[in-house]
Amino acid sequence: TVRRYEVSAEARSFEDLSTTFFDEEYRCGGQKLLLPAALPEVDRVIVVDAGALVVGPLGRLWAVFQDFGEEAALGMASDGSDTAQSWYPTKGRGMPYVGATGVHAGVLLMDLSRLRSSQVQLKPLASIAARAWGYAISRGEHDLFNIVLSKMQHLVHVLPCWANSRKDTCGQCDGGLLVVHAAGTNDFFERGARLLMPAPGVTPECSDLPCFRERLVTIAGGGC
Repeated sequence: TVRRYEVSAEARSFEDLSTTFFDEEYRCGGQKLLLPAALPEVDRVIVVDAGALVVGPLGRLWAVFQDFGEEAALGMASDGSDTAQSWYPTKGRGMPYVGATGVHAGVLLMDLSRLRSSQVQLKPLASIAARAWGYAISRGEHDLFNIVLSKMQHLVHVLPCWANSRKDTCGQCDGGLLVVHAAGTNDFFERGARLLMPAPGVTPECSDLPCFRERLVTIAGGGC
C-alpha cells in the first residue's frame, strides 16, 4: 500500500532558529526535525536528500532498522572516514558532534515511534542549539543534528558507508554502494548520473572519480 503524505515547509515553525540555518538553502532540510510530530501515524521513515543518487533497492536500507538495538531511533552515516580531513574535527569551530567525525543527515533513517515514546523533542532542542551556536552553523540540519545528538549518542545508529556514500568517502565503502550523495557539487552528481545512464555513443568521463568508475559502473553493468 502506497500512501502520500503532504508535509509543507512551515516558516513559523522556525522563527526562533538562527537565520544561518533557516534560509532558502536549508528550509527543506529543516523539515526533518518536524517529522515525528508532522507524521503522527507513521512509525518509520527513510529521508533521502534530493541531491542523492539511489543505485539499488531501498529495501536493503530499510532492513537496517533491524540493527538499531534497543535505544537507537536515528540512523545516519559518518560524516567522514578520516578525522584528519573530516569537517567537524578540522573546521567545526569547536562545535560538538557525534562519534569521531560527526554524522551526515543526507540519508536519514527515523524510527518516529521510538522518538515520540522517548519524548525527545528535536525541534525545541535544535532551537536551543541554533541560538547557542548562531552564525557558526553553516551546514544547516547537519550541524543541528550533530549538536543535539552529541549529548544523546545512544539514539544514533551509524549507518554503513554504502548507505550514504559521498565523494570523500566512497572509496572506503565495502559491500557495494546503495545511495551516492552529491555532497554539494553538481558536477559530481551529473557525472554519476551519466555513468549509470550514459547517452548513446557517449563515453562517460570518470577518470577523476575512481569510486564511480570502480563501483557504480559495475552496478550499471557498463564500462569506463
